[in-house]
Amino acid sequence: MTVTLKISSGQHSETGVKASNDDACGVRVPDTALLNTKGIAAVIADGMSGSEAGRQAAEACVSGFLSDYFTTPESWSTETSGEKVLTALNRWLYGQGHREYTSAQAMVTTLSVLVIKSATAYLFHVGDTRIYRMRAGRLECLTRDHRVHVSEDKNYLSRAMGIELHMEIDYRALPVEQGDIYLLTTDGIHDYVDDNVLAEYLYGMGSDCEACLLYTSPSPRDL
Repeated sequence: MTVTLKISSGQHSETGVKASNDDACGVRVPDTALLNTKGIAAVIADGMSGSEAGRQAAEACVSGFLSDYFTTPESWSTETSGEKVLTALNRWLYGQGHREYTSAQAMVTTLSVLVIKSATAYLFHVGDTRIYRMRAGRLECLTRDHRVHVSEDKNYLSRAMGIELHMEIDYRALPVEQGDIYLLTTDGIHDYVDDNVLAEYLYGMGSDCEACLLYTSPSPRDL
């Protein structure tokens, strides 16, 4: 008996307290052939604040990964496919951003990618967007923020897409269990909402992903 991978998903982003929204997100569930060989992909990105091209960088990474990953050779592993696509995207961002040599034109963005294939979740991560997993009522952050804290109220990204020509990508492969809930967030959520609050909310919503979009607390900005 063949078991088909199925998910429910929901996504939402809004400006919040900032004048502009520099975030982008997307999910792709391909047809059956690609579903078996490549799986399902979800991506979230947050363009660097203060950069005119931040949102453009975030959108380019999300759309680029969701397009290019599914065209990689079937002979490539998920890890190889993801890393080659991200390396190419990073080189493109770096090249575009350094044409003007001004910080305002820098195409820099964080990026977190979740690929679910068969019974495995593959994570690719750069920056301070996050991937959480809710399992059996317990919420766990599966990524590590690439931030350097200078003081209590001052910090900066130590790693992001487009900053340097050669980029290090965090990668993990973890077993998937039926009923797992994965949450991808930008700092507009996890800098303002405690993990315990997120856990309580997700637990209450269960598998109704669309209901999560009804969360209207004044502090969170993007989910």
